[in-house]
Amino acid sequence: MMKILLENPDVTKAVELTSHGFVQPITDELIADVEAHIRGDLVMRILDNEHDVGFATFEVHDELLYLCGIMLDPTAQGRSYAREAIHYARKITNTRYLGLRTQNPKMWAVGRRLCEVWLPDVQAEKPDSEMQQVIDLLKIKRNLPHPLDLGCYGEPLYGAKPEHQDPAIQRWWDEMCNFERGDGIVCVGRLNPTHR
Repeated sequence: MMKILLENPDVTKAVELTSHGFVQPITDELIADVEAHIRGDLVMRILDNEHDVGFATFEVHDELLYLCGIMLDPTAQGRSYAREAIHYARKITNTRYLGLRTQNPKMWAVGRRLCEVWLPDVQAEKPDSEMQQVIDLLKIKRNLPHPLDLGCYGEPLYGAKPEHQDPAIQRWWDEMCNFERGDGIVCVGRLNPTHR
């Protein structure tokens, strides 16, 4: 049974989850990155049958919920934990918009399912004035360009490249995001009002 708690995870457990989730070895740099993430504005532990399977960190900027990071053990991936963590954060913050940066097209797909407008999208829609304001807010608050943050991670974030099950989406993603260069895609959307 899934449970989300509004509390910081144990650092050692969070580092272990991150190492498994990114398929990366535990290094001093990874430990420092995890420690920085779990000191965020809004931090949650994600449990399954009372066992830690992940954590999520968020910032709130006006009506924008920004997902700083979410890490799930590989055994918990694809089971709606990310979606539920975002739902929970939205409920307690009463935000209207979602933003995140990722190398993972599966994480992009989570945002797409949660939002009635989600950019970038396969249809290459241009942002309307409302979404442009959200993009501008991300530029001001997080210094993030949209949609491509060129080489922001400096190298691949994951030890194994995450891929979307839809080949057309994966081709579109690969045209935009150079995994080996460490690119990140900055995504923004207006959350579905029915999921409040």
